[in-house]
Amino acid sequence: MMTKKLSDNLSLFAVSPPGLEIITAQELKTIGIKDPVAAQGGVNFSGNRSNLYSCNLKAGTASRILMRVGKFLAPAFPQLARRTAQIPWELFLIDKDLLKIHVTSHHSKLYHTGKIAEVIMEGIHKRLRSMIKQKNRDIPDQKIFVRIVDNYCTISIDTSGDHLHCRGYRLETAKAPLRENLACGILRICGWEGQIPLIDPMCGAGTFPIEGAISAAKLPPNRNRKFAFQKWPMFKADKDLIHLQENNVPDNLKIMIKGSDNDYNALKAAKNNAARAGLEHLIQFEQVSFEELTLDIKSGFLIINPPYGQRIKNEKRLITFYSRIGKILTQRFKGFKCALLCPDHNLQKATGLSWKSLAMLDNGGIKINLLYTEL
Repeated sequence: MMTKKLSDNLSLFAVSPPGLEIITAQELKTIGIKDPVAAQGGVNFSGNRSNLYSCNLKAGTASRILMRVGKFLAPAFPQLARRTAQIPWELFLIDKDLLKIHVTSHHSKLYHTGKIAEVIMEGIHKRLRSMIKQKNRDIPDQKIFVRIVDNYCTISIDTSGDHLHCRGYRLETAKAPLRENLACGILRICGWEGQIPLIDPMCGAGTFPIEGAISAAKLPPNRNRKFAFQKWPMFKADKDLIHLQENNVPDNLKIMIKGSDNDYNALKAAKNNAARAGLEHLIQFEQVSFEELTLDIKSGFLIINPPYGQRIKNEKRLITFYSRIGKILTQRFKGFKCALLCPDHNLQKATGLSWKSLAMLDNGGIKINLLYTEL
């Protein structure tokens, strides 16, 4: 018998960047989720359809929201196929959908990931009596995640679609881009919530200022994009749909948000990205080097993502550069709070400042230490 409605008690998992799990759990609480539990790689929580929609729209630090649609013992392929066919796929899939099935298996009798994906497809076909296709290279309509551990199989469907860091505004990048949800998480770890000025003196393509403006304006981070669940048959029939694309951008902010860079092309990208986000009027941009940057305020929050070794090859030059950062901060920014992304302890020492480590994060495969100090 086909299921016509989804349960109001959904098992959900918010995938988050390594090191941000607790921050994502805290964020989900502010969205209205009760008792989210941080785990390795993300946050477990329960909710209804409205919660699922809201988390995709409003979670600024999550990478994607998965919905668990099946969990069962599967020591052999017949059990896997039978239990997969019992899942109400008609709520999520249509005949023309292209699927991508991600499979991992650990300490289990079923270990051949390709065969597991084939059997999952067989179970879906049996349920729907249609020939939905599996595609690994084309852009899929829907993604299914299968995880088998100690012979227990968990099947989840991706509710988000594109990675949630894809807000829709950053179509232009600069050197060493930082993912939007990671930038959002870094601001939250530092305790910045839009209450004091935010300045990024090496802003590149503008990710920190733009994410800061989204937060200060209290806007849903993902308001300008679509989600995978919007293609689900059950979604189209949902009369309780919230308004996903609310777009009430304020005319101004109570605090200053500023991004500067000495690279003309980077700053041009930042301005264009801010315009796509509809926030260009909330952010001050200036082409100026950190050494020449002047501010008409006495306090605020500086967030600095300087060049790493991959961007400055000469180690001596790199140490000299970080030493100069420390001197500028000490001489010209007393009274400010400051966060620094730093991949190396020697570079941290080169600044000559006393830093507190807030988190170890991963930026594009580079381990970085999020450091904090008050000048």
